[in-house]
Amino acid sequence: MSGRRKFGSVLVRSARDGHKYVQARYQPPVWAYSKWPDLPRHYTKNFDAEYTAMAEAWLAEQERLVKLGSWEPPRIEKTKELSSTITFREYALDFVQNRRKPNGQRIAPTTREKYLQYLDDYLLPVLGDKPMGSIGPRDIEKWADSMRVGKAGEGASVKHKAYVLLREIFRDACERELDQDGTTLLKSNPVHIRMYKPTARFRYVDISMEELNALYHAMPQRFAVVVYLSGVMGLRPGEVYGLQRRDVRLKDDLSEGVLDIVRAAKEYSPKDPETGKRHKKVLVNETKSTGSVRHPPIPGFICKALDLHLRTFVPDNPTAFLFTGPRTCEVVNAQTVRNAWYRARKSVPRLEEKKVSLYNLRHRAISHMKAYTNSDKTVMEFAGHERLDTDRHYQHAVETERRRIISGMENDAKDAIPSVSGNDVPVPRNAGDTSVEIARLLERTDVAARITLLKVMDANEREEVMRRLSPETKEETLSRMLMEPQ
Repeated sequence: MSGRRKFGSVLVRSARDGHKYVQARYQPPVWAYSKWPDLPRHYTKNFDAEYTAMAEAWLAEQERLVKLGSWEPPRIEKTKELSSTITFREYALDFVQNRRKPNGQRIAPTTREKYLQYLDDYLLPVLGDKPMGSIGPRDIEKWADSMRVGKAGEGASVKHKAYVLLREIFRDACERELDQDGTTLLKSNPVHIRMYKPTARFRYVDISMEELNALYHAMPQRFAVVVYLSGVMGLRPGEVYGLQRRDVRLKDDLSEGVLDIVRAAKEYSPKDPETGKRHKKVLVNETKSTGSVRHPPIPGFICKALDLHLRTFVPDNPTAFLFTGPRTCEVVNAQTVRNAWYRARKSVPRLEEKKVSLYNLRHRAISHMKAYTNSDKTVMEFAGHERLDTDRHYQHAVETERRRIISGMENDAKDAIPSVSGNDVPVPRNAGDTSVEIARLLERTDVAARITLLKVMDANEREEVMRRLSPETKEETLSRMLMEPQ
């Protein structure tokens, strides 16, 4: 039959096997070629011979869309159908499994497992079975309400991390092009709510070198040097646990050395495919970023501590890890070191009272580095930071710098403020004034004589004088004292 019409045509055709079918065909509107230059000359759709009415209806619908100016190529229609059938669960899991960094590299396995955990625990229970195209702003609000935050802010951090993942999933659905026309799964992002990153509750506590030394001796010997690597050299905990014997290069006389920070240990919780439960594991791979790879020099007193640690706990194998579990002999679990830190912290009541965290040591190291030099670039190289704002997040006011400011104020005021008149009662010199004078004297004394003088003082006087020394003199003194036989 010939079904030619004003718009398109409906024709009866025969297949090679003699089977009859109806073919509806039409030509796209002329105006569509300017928007989609690669359109074919005709679009066709086949129907069984007895369904001629369906072919007529399909053709009439295409004509209606052309007249309204809302016609789109069938491939775009298929994309719309996809958005109404593919669920959030399917899209989100594919997004996480194939996620890449801005530089094109795949995300680390530990990061991928963390994302999967956020999906399992917080996002899929609420949104998992909904089609992507059906999720609107109200659904996102319901999800946000499902994650409660305590009065003291409990749960705020993990809620924000889950929110960031959710936002990125829908951003990808709105931006990832599915064909040459630039068609995307979604046209608008339903994540309209704004969720600001919660303010960190971390409170920095400055730690003196004397306190740091006390912590070193209070830690179990197999983890003691962690205190110096984090608290003086500023390594991240994961970078400390990722160190191997070949990464420590010490001079024969232990006067100095170099540390190669090229990897990091990270904890993650993969799901057991049989039980569905998650168990913590440690994965050692690349550092946090390319800028975290660095080769800082090692001060002498830490060289001595590292040499003792290597001889005592590390097998004579270049790839042997410096810090391992006492029973497993594998890379140490971070919680094991934290537990040791909690016990050692009790040796310094001030730090125990403030519940100072192990990560405070890295903040301490970077803050004191800034006190030693005005070069932000040098501090960033030591700390493994690529951005100055990140580095400054770790810089805090330290007591030695406060004293320098007070000293500067006093020196500026010497000539400007009149001396005490004869009618005023002279203020007696106190112990603090005496310790300042002794410290000034020791600053001009060679290190051997300085140590001899310090040893004859009582403990309280020695501590007060040490607090008055400049960071450079204090470090030189402590380094030499640590190298002397106990």
